[in-house]
Amino acid sequence: MADRRFHAYAGALALTRIAELVGAALPAGADGSLLFDDVASLAAAGPAQISFLENRKYLGALAITKAGACLVHPSLSARVPAGCHALAVANPYLAYASLAAAFHPPQRTPAGVHPTAVVDVSARLGEGVSIGPYAVVMAGAKLGAGVEIGPAATIGANVELGDFVVVGANASVSHALVGPRTRLYPGVRIGQDGFGFALSPTGFVKVPQLGLVRIGADCEVGANSCIDRGSAGDTVIGDGTWIDNLVQIGHNVKSRHFWLDRTRRWRDGGRPSRACGPFEGGGGGENHRTIGRASRYSGGPNRRRHACRAGRGMAPPICGPAPLGAPHRF
Repeated sequence: MADRRFHAYAGALALTRIAELVGAALPAGADGSLLFDDVASLAAAGPAQISFLENRKYLGALAITKAGACLVHPSLSARVPAGCHALAVANPYLAYASLAAAFHPPQRTPAGVHPTAVVDVSARLGEGVSIGPYAVVMAGAKLGAGVEIGPAATIGANVELGDFVVVGANASVSHALVGPRTRLYPGVRIGQDGFGFALSPTGFVKVPQLGLVRIGADCEVGANSCIDRGSAGDTVIGDGTWIDNLVQIGHNVKSRHFWLDRTRRWRDGGRPSRACGPFEGGGGGENHRTIGRASRYSGGPNRRRHACRAGRGMAPPICGPAPLGAPHRF
């Protein structure tokens, strides 16, 4: 159960309302007015909480759960123990996500500019913008309606943030256009120089990085991740992309919709990534590789000489097609 000191709480929900939210039929003989006060794991839930089962390896935990109700696939409804109401849904984890958000809805920061924030007079702020302590918004920046800028974050000159973008504490955004409803977590660095240089007889010569970062709508970029701006063209992150913490994305990478990158991954400049491909633990690669749709790029040392073909991993133990049950999940 969530600690309500840290997570907003909307109150208890009746079983009838829960069934409506997740698209399940009310179990036969169930009291629809029965109240549930939260979601919880199978092990932690009591009679007033609702849990879920997605993975069959937890059937043992389901058999002894004390939860008052459980979200399960229809094929497992009969495995729900007596005293626990089975709510049959096609995707229990997705249903759990909806229900958890109903109990604990996201909270917005109140609109306004903190007295310690520095906002250039030429910046344009949309209705309901919130700018936190010691944040900086530079000349020509454009912030859409409902944008939230966290403490000590920096929005560079002429950056554009779409409606309801959230920028976390200590993040910095420069040379970037960010689509609506995108969230940049604390410490993110968007739009820094890509790692581009030429060699001269006397050493390295910096190659000017003249592109931008274009981030689509409904994206998430995890804490302390970095996305470099393009060298000549732009670095492009497609709509609906979710990127984990501590990920480095090099200049001129172009991802399409629903691309997911997991922790400690990096991508070299110039590599296109197609829809729905995860880049898994410790994976790396050379420049100009194409990661096919639904590919798994597995953990381990740098992969050389091979393109990762659609639906195929590059090294054991992860190989074969990545599951495609939902566009955001693998």
